[in-house]
Amino acid sequence: MSYNDKPGIWSKFRRKNAKGERGAEREHAPHVELPHSVKVTRQRSRIGRDPSFPSFSSKAGLKQGDAQFASAMKRLRQSFTPSHPVSNSRLFAGRRALLEKIVSLLEDQHLHLVLYGDRGIGKTSLMRIVAELANDADYYVSYTSCGKDTRFDALIRGIAGRIPLLFHRDFDPTENVVEEGNTLESLFHAGEVSVSDATSVFENLHGTQFLFLLDEFDRVASSEVREQIAELIKNLSDRGATVQFVIAGVASNLTALFSHIPSIRRNLIGIPVDRLSDRETRNLVELGASRSGVKFSNKALDLLATWSRGLPYIAQLLALHASLVALRGGKQTVDIRDVEAAGDEAEEEIGLRLSDTARRVIQAEQKKNNLADLRTLAIAASEHADVLPEAVLGRLDRTVRAELFKVAGGRTHFAEEASIPFILLVSRGGDDKDEPVDRVRLPR
Repeated sequence: MSYNDKPGIWSKFRRKNAKGERGAEREHAPHVELPHSVKVTRQRSRIGRDPSFPSFSSKAGLKQGDAQFASAMKRLRQSFTPSHPVSNSRLFAGRRALLEKIVSLLEDQHLHLVLYGDRGIGKTSLMRIVAELANDADYYVSYTSCGKDTRFDALIRGIAGRIPLLFHRDFDPTENVVEEGNTLESLFHAGEVSVSDATSVFENLHGTQFLFLLDEFDRVASSEVREQIAELIKNLSDRGATVQFVIAGVASNLTALFSHIPSIRRNLIGIPVDRLSDRETRNLVELGASRSGVKFSNKALDLLATWSRGLPYIAQLLALHASLVALRGGKQTVDIRDVEAAGDEAEEEIGLRLSDTARRVIQAEQKKNNLADLRTLAIAASEHADVLPEAVLGRLDRTVRAELFKVAGGRTHFAEEASIPFILLVSRGGDDKDEPVDRVRLPR
């Protein structure tokens, strides 16, 4: 099937079965049979143990009622997953308009895209859903998570190493090198791969459309690597190649990720990924609740949406803890008291991700009822990524500023990413007293 003949990826996204879910069945992990001796040891280890002693909620050896409870807990943990991004469209809530825009720009205009926004806003989940939709529509998808030490050579070789030589127009499917399973990586010489090398290989791809997703691009420390990617995008666009890039990273605008912008303006478009609306947050929680078997009262949903401030990570974390509190209390409906208890649980959990110094500084400011400025800065960071109001920063105690913030690239940032959700949760009683933050974005 040619690229022009295949159905649109957005149409596949909208296609649902009678149950309102995508038709694909959920994959189950294979059952692993333990040796008999291991089973005996496991059973004997429970003999004589205090029933109140902490344990895993496995079904093994449990009575029927306990097994049902364990099953409910398992469904719950599969429905709310704050510790990792969503990778299945059946679990993805909200942002339908944004997804439709992304698909249209890729499919109708063949543009390259940059998704930018704050960390924890859901960019990686969005990237994974785009990958799923493109894969469903017969795109050849390559996903790469970048790091501080990412080099152009390794990045390009990694992508090329996942694409069979069959897709290169200069090779016949019956040639030995193709039948032996060689990849595009075999076409590169032994030295460092240059932009010209990558261009000459990727411009000869055919047979389908290729989508290269580069996540966490803000972590790439080398400005040279960013410029090389920008140059490669321009070269491939100028040659009408069947390759498109979707790049995601923490930034307040496109130029924060690509300083080498002017020459690729017409080929690359930046799309801000903003916080979820309250309605989208409620949809996220209700989707997880429907899959787990619990329900949320309207007041519980309202409070959860208020405290999460449109951040999917906080919403998922609060929903998970609130549901656990309700189930352990013998309830199927999460009420406002469960969400309040979840706030304490989530605060403690995120606090464990902070350094002792950062946690002590924030808690000390809390005891002094002096969190207003930190809260304003945390809100600004969640909305503008790397643009914090200098006037508010200037009001901070010198020690607080030195311990919680760092200067990089000429801008002041939170030194630890976990400080942002931790401050928002520690100060969650102050939602009605937020200081307005100017919604200023730098030019794209």
